[in-house]
Amino acid sequence: ACHAVTCATQVGLTQALGPVRSFMEVESPIATRQLTFHRDGQEPEIVMVTIGAPVAGGDGDWQCPYAIQAASFAKSFRMFGVDSAQALVHTVCIISSELEALARRHGGEFRYFGDSDSGFPSPDSLPKLGSGA
Repeated sequence: ACHAVTCATQVGLTQALGPVRSFMEVESPIATRQLTFHRDGQEPEIVMVTIGAPVAGGDGDWQCPYAIQAASFAKSFRMFGVDSAQALVHTVCIISSELEALARRHGGEFRYFGDSDSGFPSPDSLPKLGSGA
């Protein structure tokens, strides 16, 4: 389980999400990465990962949107933090888990410059609360 999700739940920010939309466009993108998605017997599909600028919320929290878009699927959401840096770090770290879940769901593999490592850190790399890190 990702610390970011635990943190968001502990702070009660999940109620702040509002109605769930099928896909959110990322406004004010600050970073993008192009991947390819490979399924057996099919041409690779271009996938864009987009991270938006962290935005201050109404309760002093921060949120950072992200999107993973391909021709055949799309996923968007946002991660939270106590400041803009934490929201951004949580977002960068959750993307690897999102990619793993999408790969399983759609029966394929993501590649970055031909390598199966997308270059995004795992949520396990986040410091745990109270760890002193």
